[in-house]
Amino acid sequence: MQAKLAAVVLGALSATAGARPSVTIRGELPFDERALNEAVELRLGDGSVVDVEVIVGRDDQGRLVVEAGGRTQTVVLMTSDPQSAARVVAMVVVELVAEPIAAPGSAAPVVSGTPAAIVARAPELPAPSKLAVRLVPALLRDDNGYTTKLLTGALAYRVSPAIRVVGTVGFGLTGSQGYRETIIPVRLGLEGSSGAIALELGAVATPYSSVCGFGKTSAGVYGAVRMYMPVGKTARVLVEGGGDFLVGTAYSEMCFESVGYREYGGWLGAGVEWPL
Repeated sequence: MQAKLAAVVLGALSATAGARPSVTIRGELPFDERALNEAVELRLGDGSVVDVEVIVGRDDQGRLVVEAGGRTQTVVLMTSDPQSAARVVAMVVVELVAEPIAAPGSAAPVVSGTPAAIVARAPELPAPSKLAVRLVPALLRDDNGYTTKLLTGALAYRVSPAIRVVGTVGFGLTGSQGYRETIIPVRLGLEGSSGAIALELGAVATPYSSVCGFGKTSAGVYGAVRMYMPVGKTARVLVEGGGDFLVGTAYSEMCFESVGYREYGGWLGAGVEWPL
C-alpha cells in the first residue's frame, strides 16, 4: 500500500514539474511567440507550474494584457527592444502560472486580487529620444559657378519609427575675394529612413546679403540622401548629398554681378547627429 502511494506521489510530482504553460500571442506585439516562449522556458524554475493556457494581447485601449487561468495582468513596457520586452512579459507569465509548493498539512495559498498594472523598464535600454540634433559642414556648388563653404545645423523630431520632421538652418560665404556674400539656407522637410539609409524632401528658402546690401530671397524645394553609421551608444556619424531646386530666378545681385543660385545648387557633406 505504501509503495503504491509513493508511486502515485512521485508520478504526480513528475507530471507537475514537467508541465509547461501554453503561450499564445494575439495581435501586434513588439516580440513574436517564439521569443516569448523561449523567455518563459528560461525563467521557469523547479517549482510547481500549472499546465495552463496563457494569452498575451492588447485590450480595447491598446494596453498589453497577460491572461492565465482566470488571472489578468496589465503590463506597461518602457522599452522598444523586442528581447527586453519579451523578458519582461515572460516574468509576468511565470508569476501568474507558478504555484509555490505548500508544506504538508497546510492549505495552498490563495491569491486574492490582481494588481492593476506592472510598469516594466529595462534600465540598460531607456526609451529612445524623439529629438535629435545634427551638425553638418558641407561644400555647396551652385549653377552660377560658385563654391560655398556651408555649415548647417538641424533639429529632427521623430513622429514614427521611420519618419522625422526636420528643420535646418545653414550659414555660408560665397563669391570672389573682396565681394563676399552671405547665404542662409532655411529648410523644412520630412525624412524617411530604412536601415542606415534616409531620404529627406521639403521646401527651402535662402536669403542673401552682400557688401552692397541685402539681396533677394530664393525659394524652392530640396532633396537629400544620407547614410548613418552609429558611434558609441547614441551618436551617429553621417554622410549626405543633396540639392536645392529653385522656382524662377530669384537669385541675389551683388553690386555689378549676380552671385548665388540661378536654378540649382548641390552639396556634399559629412557630420554627426546625437539625441537630446
